Amino acid sequence: MSKEDESIQDWLLECRAKATRTGYAYSIRIFREWLGKPLSTFLALEPSEMRHTALRFQNELMQGWVPKDHKRKGKFTSGSVINFLIALGSFCNFNDKPLRLHKKGLRRTVDVTSHSFTTQDLSRMLNAANVQQKAILSTLCSLGWEVSALFTLDKDTIARLISKAQ
Repeated sequence: MSKEDESIQDWLLECRAKATRTGYAYSIRIFREWLGKPLSTFLALEPSEMRHTALRFQNELMQGWVPKDHKRKGKFTSGSVINFLIALGSFCNFNDKPLRLHKKGLRRTVDVTSHSFTTQDLSRMLNAANVQQKAILSTLCSLGWEVSALFTLDKDTIARLISKAQ
């Protein structure tokens, strides 16, 4: 394991939650691939250069840059990009090189193009649905999923969700 990988592992051990460690590791992998250089070169930059590089990373992600092995089609959402910057900021803080974006980072945006159903809308749909439709609708609502997410499920994913729920 390289010194850089050891530094990343030490940083990830600071995270209490496994989900945070997983998300941060993914975020740093994305940043390393985008940077194309060791992280030590990024950490060696002056604070203003670090800020400029992080903002360039953010902008290129929002413009559609994706890693070569990225499985999802399309560019990252603004929420994902914000999470990448949070992870990068955490890594910089761990290495005593704070990343000061001065509120230049992205802000989460509200999706105004999709429809959100009211409780009354859902109640009317449940009253008109059969048992299978009620189960599907209840699952989607409780997980906060879109209908399109239902079509991407496979049997293994469903089995894993059921076992997790039990």
